[in-house]
Amino acid sequence: ILTRILLFIQIIALLKGSFRFVDKYGQPTDGTELALLLYGGGTVCDDDFDDHDANIICQAAMGRLYILEAWETAEEWSSIQSRYQIAIDNVNCASAENWSECSYITDHNCKHNEDVLLNCTLTDLEGFDNLSK
Repeated sequence: ILTRILLFIQIIALLKGSFRFVDKYGQPTDGTELALLLYGGGTVCDDDFDDHDANIICQAAMGRLYILEAWETAEEWSSIQSRYQIAIDNVNCASAENWSECSYITDHNCKHNEDVLLNCTLTDLEGFDNLSK
């Protein structure tokens, strides 16, 4: 029954096109620690991924007051990675100020060792002022 619940959650997330984070055990996490990034119920590939993309995603997933703390490629991070399809690749937010302006593809050439791990943090007000300019 747990598998059916997870599948249902993944289908709902895919329909919503939303970001979420899971830990090494597949449990949802709030994104304030290094965790597997999911979009629409699948993983995000690191091809063309950079700090600006990660920062835009932190804000899309958690709100405007959140910024990138760290991101890295998953390598062999956890066996839970194989539970998910790879949802998006070639994320590009180069000139974007929010997620709706970013581009990506759903037809990928990735393996799970290229999954993105992301850690977002609450910014201070000075950092927020700089981001909003």
